[in-house]
Amino acid sequence: MSVSSSRLAISASLFPLYFHVFSHNAFRRKVAAIGGMSAQIPIKNDPQANEVAMSKVRADKLREVTAGHDGTWIAHPLIETIAREIFDKHMLGPNQVRTLSSTPQRCLMVCVFAVL
Repeated sequence: MSVSSSRLAISASLFPLYFHVFSHNAFRRKVAAIGGMSAQIPIKNDPQANEVAMSKVRADKLREVTAGHDGTWIAHPLIETIAREIFDKHMLGPNQVRTLSSTPQRCLMVCVFAVL
C-alpha cells in the first residue's frame, strides 16, 4: 500500500508513538536516544513571559526523558539547569536502554493506520 507523503504529517497525538519507536530503534542499534531542542528560549525583561516559556521547556524535557531519551539538546545555556534537573530526577542510570521493549512494532502499526 502506498500513502501520499502529504498525508504523513505528524500530529501531536502521534508524537508519543514516534518517540517510543525512535528510542527503541536507537537502543536496538546500541546508540543513545537524544531528544530534540525546545523552541523556547529565556525572555529578558518579562518575568511572566519567561515563566511561560520555561514551563514549556520543562514539559518538553520531561516528555523526552519519560519517552526514554538519554539526553537532549538545548537552545540556550540558561536552559541547561532545567534540562539537567529533569533528566537527573527521572533518569535512573547513565542511559535508558532498560526501557527497550517489543511494543514499537504495534505502535508503528497504530501510526500507519492513523494517517490512512
